[in-house]
Amino acid sequence: MLTLNHSTRFYIPSKSNRAEIDSITFETWKNRTARLFSRLFGGCTSYQAVGHWAGESGLVSEDVTILESFGSEEAFTISRETVIKWAENLRGLLAQESIAVQFDNVLTLVEEE
Repeated sequence: MLTLNHSTRFYIPSKSNRAEIDSITFETWKNRTARLFSRLFGGCTSYQAVGHWAGESGLVSEDVTILESFGSEEAFTISRETVIKWAENLRGLLAQESIAVQFDNVLTLVEEE
């Protein structure tokens, strides 16, 4: 029996500065992130969600894709920095204020330093 007792979730945004990211760019980064997670953890599951937050002019909503992987203690520890660097890179490329990454039910907003 294989037990994978750690989880990592990566939230792929669909908007950049409140404008929709074109579908080709969105799919490209979703697929690249899925390949990264598959390399780091052996696979991942993706699902659609809607994120909401309080913006300057009221409630802002955005479609997101969440990629989730489960891994061993070793895979989780080794890959954490790689996942954060990936989020930093994607945040800049998609002109985001932050990218959300969740490690074992603790949400980290990866922001510009």
